[in-house]
Amino acid sequence: MARIAYLECTRCGERLSAERPQTICPKDGGVLYVRYDLGELKQHFKSGSVAGRTPTMWRYAEVLPDAEPVSLGEGFTPMLPSREFPNVYIKDEGLNPTGSFKARGLSAAVTMARAYGLKKLAIPSAGNAAGALAAYAAAVGIEAHIFMPKDVPMANRIESEKYGAKVTLVDGLISDCAKIVAERKDKEGWFDVSTLKEPFRVEGKKTMGYEVAEQLGWRLPQGIIYPTGGGVGMIGMWKAFDEMEQLGWIGSERPKMVSVQSAGCAPIVKAWNEGKSSSEMWSDAITVAAGLRVPKAYGDYLILDILKQSHGIAVAVTDEEIMDALEQWARVEGVFAAPEGAAALAAHRKLRANKFFAPQDSVVLFNTGTGLKYLDVIEEQMRKSTKSEVPGSQVTDVIPQSKEKPRPAVVLDRTAFYPTSGGQVFDTGWIVPVSEAKGAKLRVTETAEEENGRIVHYLEAERAPEKGSRVRGFIDPSRRRDHMQQHSGQHVLSAAFVRLFNMPTVSFHMGDEYCSIDLETPSLTQEQVVAAEHLANEIILENRQVDIRFVTQAEARTLGLRKIPPVEKDELRLIDIHDFDLTACGGTHVRATGQIGCILLRKTEKVRQGWRVEFVCGQRAVTTARHDYSALTEAASLFSAHIWDVPQQLRKSLDEIRAARKSREQLLEELAEFRAKQLLAEAEPKHGRKLIVQTFPDRDMAFLKLLAQKLTRLDSAAVALLASTSAQPSLVFAQSPGQPFDMGALMKDAMSRLGGRGGGSKDLAQGGALQADTIPTVLSELAAKLVS
Repeated sequence: MARIAYLECTRCGERLSAERPQTICPKDGGVLYVRYDLGELKQHFKSGSVAGRTPTMWRYAEVLPDAEPVSLGEGFTPMLPSREFPNVYIKDEGLNPTGSFKARGLSAAVTMARAYGLKKLAIPSAGNAAGALAAYAAAVGIEAHIFMPKDVPMANRIESEKYGAKVTLVDGLISDCAKIVAERKDKEGWFDVSTLKEPFRVEGKKTMGYEVAEQLGWRLPQGIIYPTGGGVGMIGMWKAFDEMEQLGWIGSERPKMVSVQSAGCAPIVKAWNEGKSSSEMWSDAITVAAGLRVPKAYGDYLILDILKQSHGIAVAVTDEEIMDALEQWARVEGVFAAPEGAAALAAHRKLRANKFFAPQDSVVLFNTGTGLKYLDVIEEQMRKSTKSEVPGSQVTDVIPQSKEKPRPAVVLDRTAFYPTSGGQVFDTGWIVPVSEAKGAKLRVTETAEEENGRIVHYLEAERAPEKGSRVRGFIDPSRRRDHMQQHSGQHVLSAAFVRLFNMPTVSFHMGDEYCSIDLETPSLTQEQVVAAEHLANEIILENRQVDIRFVTQAEARTLGLRKIPPVEKDELRLIDIHDFDLTACGGTHVRATGQIGCILLRKTEKVRQGWRVEFVCGQRAVTTARHDYSALTEAASLFSAHIWDVPQQLRKSLDEIRAARKSREQLLEELAEFRAKQLLAEAEPKHGRKLIVQTFPDRDMAFLKLLAQKLTRLDSAAVALLASTSAQPSLVFAQSPGQPFDMGALMKDAMSRLGGRGGGSKDLAQGGALQADTIPTVLSELAAKLVS
């Protein structure tokens, strides 16, 4: 014990001697920490000192009790790089002796129990701590008395018994087991090694913190996600980080600590969300992860303080999410995790979707035990998840035809037809009365949901099936498949815009030809559109699993949803795109992103306070791309060029067109000036003015105005009545400034005779006529009027 300086209360700071067994602070019941003279150790104990040592937790002996270790090879478990996520590591504690991280704490606790000369140890356990105590106690001949809830996994009970421990099964939770130990320990002569009721289990588990730093090159990750029952592992690692900083091995930076609990027993999460410094007893705790079924952690105040100091968070996950993560880890990573460990992956999915961690952040997920000890639990969950086939439906109501509703319709007691809702359009298909002959189908042309929640099926038929009759439904598979591709594609695309640019989707529309989302953003660049499309298609190519689950509103608020809808129902249906998007939705979706096929963005436009993005997915995207390619191929053939060169050829043609247009405008300018001079030269001055009346068979309004401009600028005495008798008859009347006539009034006179519309100012007017044949006559009459 010479290395230990003293024991210190984490509440009041009281110092106690380590020369005899201690439990908790006698003053206030605070958890005791083991303290070492780190200042002295710093002089000779360097991080490089541990290199080459035995790969167990006792490689860090200088910061562990100075007693002969009771070791079964615990610690220095592998840090596995995730095959699914870059910068993510799995610390697999399931490879410890007895199959869990509990081996570390009990190795240290039993080491000190032997050093103190203790003969009987007692522990309440949800499973894994029991097996660990039984094994280490057996290794040194100490009696182990274990109290476990009767519904713990079978492996935990059997291994404890085979190690020779005295096992008592309790009808209750671990808190009930703890009460029995507390009540009987003095009478029976047991030393209580309950979670945080003695100081050395923390010392064993703190070595996980040392290992994380060593295995990452003496650098800490940006985040650690830790399944939390009693929380000793998190408390121990935080202590280790403090010790390593004092030793000069690391700096002051700390990872964000994430406490993961089951939604069925989440006292830490509840206290964290409520901003409290300690938790309340959780009533009716129930979860598939037995190690997380701790109604109130003794060190809750330490856990919550660690979360606050590290800028971390507490997250709750459902049993469904845990079992899904367990299966995913096994299939993708080759790690058969305990349900408690799988909770870390389930939490990581949510935190990535919620951008709590950036993609470049290094994050360590702790798998606290092996799934091999939970085979009976896992099998039971698999059995519960199987579902029987649903039989046909019964017609509960018939809506007859009427003027307002020209088609008959039926309401069924159960239906798989999806009505228009949430941006997704309705299903079509057929219903077949069971009593009818084979093949007698009634076409369902529309499915709608009424205000009272009834789903109405409109039929293309003269009459509907009778009320009370039974029918079978058949959904149009191609239409449903298309809708699933579009809707799931929308979820992926919306999540991509949020992840990359924090642009939330405020509305979604699914049309027959294309779909669109409206983004809440003041600006949207082409580069951003391309980046979002690229990320969305990457997620599709990865074929990520798409799951559906149901949670309460309260649970939803802890899950990091992209958006929680304002619904009155307490239950929410969630669509979970594995580690990418989690949002509430009632629509139909694919089972894996690969079934979306692809996403093709079409165009963007500014709308109201945001931007609209049009897109198509799946077969629509293929059809659209084929149409685009055909049009591009046709354009390429017109240019006699490769399709890749079409843009270049178009730019070249546009440049040529612009040049030709400019040349034409220059020629028209010159022609107008030439004709103006010619007409002025031919005109005979009368009464101090030159009246020019001219009709053109093939000129447009633009040329007439240009000619009028030249005439009035070249000669101050010019008065011009110009017209075109082309396919679009037009007239322009103009006079040089200072002339006495009113061209606007004259044009109105002309339009009244020719039919059409026109007008203008005193010096310039224009109009379009309906009749071209009488234009010369009308111009002659108007000219005569001016001369007179």
